[in-house]
Amino acid sequence: MKFKAQSSKLRKSTRHQSSIGGALTCLGANQTTTGVQSAGCHRPLVGVRYFVFLLSLGLLALSFLPALPAAESHDPADELASFRIASGYAVNLFASESDGIVNPISMRFDARGRLFVACSWAYPQIEPGQKVDDKILVLEDTDGDGRADKSNVFADGLFMPMGIELGDGGVYVGNGTELLHLKDTDGDGRADQRRVVLRGFGTGDTHQNINSFRWGPGGELMFCQGLHAYSRVETPWGNEKLEGAGVWRFRPRSLRLDPFLDGSMGAHNPWGVDFDDWGQPFSVAGNGHGIYYLLPAMVRTDHFLDFKQIANKSLKYCGMDIIGSSHLPDDVQGLIVTGGFLNNALYWYRLTEDGAGYKATEVPPLIQSTHQSFRAVDVKVGPEGAIYVADFYNPIIGHYQSSFRHPDRDKTRGRIWRVTAKGRPLVKPPQLLDVPLVAVLDQLKSTELWNRYHAKRVLADADTDAVMRAMKPWLAGLDTTDPRHEHHLFE
Repeated sequence: MKFKAQSSKLRKSTRHQSSIGGALTCLGANQTTTGVQSAGCHRPLVGVRYFVFLLSLGLLALSFLPALPAAESHDPADELASFRIASGYAVNLFASESDGIVNPISMRFDARGRLFVACSWAYPQIEPGQKVDDKILVLEDTDGDGRADKSNVFADGLFMPMGIELGDGGVYVGNGTELLHLKDTDGDGRADQRRVVLRGFGTGDTHQNINSFRWGPGGELMFCQGLHAYSRVETPWGNEKLEGAGVWRFRPRSLRLDPFLDGSMGAHNPWGVDFDDWGQPFSVAGNGHGIYYLLPAMVRTDHFLDFKQIANKSLKYCGMDIIGSSHLPDDVQGLIVTGGFLNNALYWYRLTEDGAGYKATEVPPLIQSTHQSFRAVDVKVGPEGAIYVADFYNPIIGHYQSSFRHPDRDKTRGRIWRVTAKGRPLVKPPQLLDVPLVAVLDQLKSTELWNRYHAKRVLADADTDAVMRAMKPWLAGLDTTDPRHEHHLFE
């Protein structure tokens, strides 16, 4: 008999069985109506009856369970329809898989307003023999209608690029163990120069590789790494290490690399760094540790008191920006906006001073979705003031809970959403390239954070002597009665 054959195999392969396993074995043996066991079955018939009873209960319970939901639609319009959007805001699709966007992880704007997006087909783990070919794509909205109409591949052959940032005439990329700098030297839109800047960054767990690149107000490149990344990086200043989770500060001109929060003294998986209007640094955590005010921890030491969060609701965040755009209402200026990838949401928090530090208070979500594949993993304000959201788009977001090879991992889709404020004019982006340096310096007085951020990057990439010659008369011409005079000097 079929059952008997199966039970024989089971007995041969298993020395110790649970009671249910034993009952299954007895089901395969011949039983008499008197309950006498046949040869080869060593459990009483009561075990069989108990198993049948449990099985009946299980089947009865299953009959009361709701039917499994039908597979969700992959149409971007249906995903958009699942969004519960905060009052006064609208969302539109900026780009999708039809533009080449698949599993976007990180995105950054350049001074021209183009959006560079790092996408990974390899995450969370390459298969044996697989040739990695992750990409950085460039998206452009040439007609200003809020939808990307031009897309091209800037770089390919990358390995899980989890952090990118524009600077020094190219793009800095976190590429596994390496910090790369990619550059397009012939103007064809594709990187033809690939330089390893530093190597030795830890890759103990792929979602904790170096990530979330952002320029600081002093021209330093900030980025994060997670709990199982043990980095040993050789620099001209000596070997630098970061044991587990922490934040790096890199100064490209001197190749100086400084680690902070060594030994995972803060968040176990920081995934976002940004600065407020006065250069105060903040970070969000992807492991449920909340939001941090970084400045007290930016000391090279592994000896200090417990580093507390300024907000912690056990939510997991990924990517962040701080609002500073006249397109958006006054009541959201200065708010942190961050992706709630695990809860299919886009959150924001209000920062207020709290003694010598800050506290972050949650306000109602900007977006809450019922679509299980909506995964906001990066957030950036664009040149016109809209909020852009990188949607990793996947029913499976982690790899502690699910297999690396789970067949439901989506390797074919990804979206970039664009959030605007209803009834408010968009910002006209400034001309920052091919203009006199004094015009770029004037953007440091702008109330638009995007303008100031990118003006500083243009100045950083320009000839230092030329910038200094232009800056002296510009400083002398500042209005000392301007309420923002001190801020102009800070910038």
